[in-house]
Amino acid sequence: MSNNTLGQRIAYYRGLKNLKQNELADILGVSAQAVSKCENDISCPDISILPMLAQTLNVTIEELLTGAPKEPVVRQLTAEEQKQKKDRILRIIVDDLEDGDKIRVNLPIALVRVGLEMGLNMNDITANKGDDDGKKSSKMDMMKNINLDQLMCLIDEGAIGKLVEVESNDARVEIFVE
Repeated sequence: MSNNTLGQRIAYYRGLKNLKQNELADILGVSAQAVSKCENDISCPDISILPMLAQTLNVTIEELLTGAPKEPVVRQLTAEEQKQKKDRILRIIVDDLEDGDKIRVNLPIALVRVGLEMGLNMNDITANKGDDDGKKSSKMDMMKNINLDQLMCLIDEGAIGKLVEVESNDARVEIFVE
């Protein structure tokens, strides 16, 4: 079935949920005729009901509007993709929201493995000696709780994408495998 238009997608997802037009209309607080006009591409749903429409149809607003399913943040590599794991990169992004400092680390996974064998830990990768009065920064506190060995186990199992996202009032850390 072709779902090239918004109306076609609404009708398709409504059908998957086994809802009749009047049932969807009742949920959204609109008339059955309004649902019919949307599904026939005569009109579009009011923007204010898009969140409820997407939730009712169990899709994202993006999926409803574009037809493209949202990519998962983390996914499992297929066996064929696993063969290419030597080419993967560990990306670490640390942003200090208070003073604007940014740390960007892009390391081949093979290099991270060598570092682990030498005793490397996450603080070594994103080392920051603290501020002028000797206090440890909150970003370093966030990093010390990230276990690089556990991340490597996830990577070995084929995890790819955003593996870690931590945010505090003054710092943000994101770790990706690409």
